[in-house]
Amino acid sequence: MLSPVAAFLLGFFLPFEQYQWLTLVAFVPLALVLRGAGGVSGFLAGLLFGAIFWGTGTWWLLNSMDSMLHLSPVEGFGASALFWGYQALPFAVFGCICGWLNRRGYVAGPFFCASLFTLLVFLRPVLCPASCVLSVALWPEFIQVADFGGEYLVFFFWVLLNWLLAEVFVALRLGNVRRAFFWAVTFTVLLGGVLAYGELKLNEYGVNAEIPVNRTLKVASVQPNVPVRWGTDDAPISAFATDEEMCARTLTEYMDIVKGGDLIVFPELPRLNCAGNEFAASGLNSELQNLGIPALIPSDEYRYASESKQNLLEDDKQRQVTSQEILAKYNSVFVFRPGKGVIPVYRKVRLVPFSEATPLRDFSFVQGMLWQGIEVTQGDGPRLISVQGLEVQPLICFETGFSGLVRQGVALGADLLVEVSNDGWFASRDAEMKHLGMGIFRTIEFRRPLVRCSNSGSGVFVRASGELDYATLTEQNSSVVISAEVFSPEVRTVYAKWGKLWIWFTVLVVLWRLSRVVLRSYF
Repeated sequence: MLSPVAAFLLGFFLPFEQYQWLTLVAFVPLALVLRGAGGVSGFLAGLLFGAIFWGTGTWWLLNSMDSMLHLSPVEGFGASALFWGYQALPFAVFGCICGWLNRRGYVAGPFFCASLFTLLVFLRPVLCPASCVLSVALWPEFIQVADFGGEYLVFFFWVLLNWLLAEVFVALRLGNVRRAFFWAVTFTVLLGGVLAYGELKLNEYGVNAEIPVNRTLKVASVQPNVPVRWGTDDAPISAFATDEEMCARTLTEYMDIVKGGDLIVFPELPRLNCAGNEFAASGLNSELQNLGIPALIPSDEYRYASESKQNLLEDDKQRQVTSQEILAKYNSVFVFRPGKGVIPVYRKVRLVPFSEATPLRDFSFVQGMLWQGIEVTQGDGPRLISVQGLEVQPLICFETGFSGLVRQGVALGADLLVEVSNDGWFASRDAEMKHLGMGIFRTIEFRRPLVRCSNSGSGVFVRASGELDYATLTEQNSSVVISAEVFSPEVRTVYAKWGKLWIWFTVLVVLWRLSRVVLRSYF
């Protein structure tokens, strides 16, 4: 009974904003359940825990199934349930292996469990790049070890600490005080070491860090709060305004904040079209020309079969393009240069499954059920934009979940990460905070600050220490511009140099343990 309750609480409060230490006991019930499980019961216990965790943690997917994919409530719930089950598979396989070891008389210890669980999550083909370690994303002292081994190293320590606590409870229940003391000391020393390293790095890169003038940029982030779908009670067609108009309105209202900056960032929006004539004639273009400040603007980008067929059709005030004319569609970031107009500088590399690109769409049955028509074409890699001598790497939407993409950008010389996103599809601050949690890990892994620009809320500036500049954290359903100076330290982390090479250590630990059990059981 405790295991499902723990999974529910862990998912519901993900990420923990005030009581981060609770995450260190969140997996203890699962660890205790698996100690007495067999292979099948361990599989089911893990699957139940993982499904409940992901279900309570991403219930807002039901909103996106309607607003983004236009599925019925029944179809949306079915698709969401499949996602929750898929995300729970590492939990299930983990429980099955632990149960198999139990049946052969070998209890899986904390170090083996942390290695196995980390490896299973690492090997899982990614639909959603987030992991349950986002629970500690807002605990900056704990997650600084990410600059050594990335998000997965934090995951490893997090699971290890949970299993060490489980060993303390088991020893106390058996009346073995000496063993309980040993595990408690091990837990304390490990947690103390992680937190001590965290404090060291916070002093080096946090609020009190020394800031060279030539390593800063003053960036303004625009949150226009554009409705993701018109024709609803909250956004009637009669009140329609173009995305350009709403951006220009917000920019004008907060003009004093924007002036004197080095860069303006706009979020990903449903209908913004930088390449069309509408943008050139828009008030947004005029405002940007008057300001004379470079800007990053996300927009769809089309490559047509013929340049003469770039006709945009108006349908219920939403811009659409006939699919027969299009050779390729990209989700791109354009850069605006005063006096030079806009040019595309980056095409999204990591596409959202089923929304931008349908997996296995070459199969006819997949096309019949899920294919969305015009799909987004994948870009060919990261691109950087030079601003005041520093290099900026744009990331679109959930690309902040992929450390490999950011690592490529940092290898090219990226000094600042800019995430442009629209989480309005989910209608949930929980979704926005989970999305933000992904970006927090990227800042620590590479010691590069992040400007998160969102259409609906949870836009924020994240320091290279992973700490939020809470003065810049935006509210949902509000139009606002935030501005701050961001500092990019000139450093190359261990993770930037070596990536996930350390994961082979978990492979060796798992293979060594399993091979010994197999040899003793069957030979």
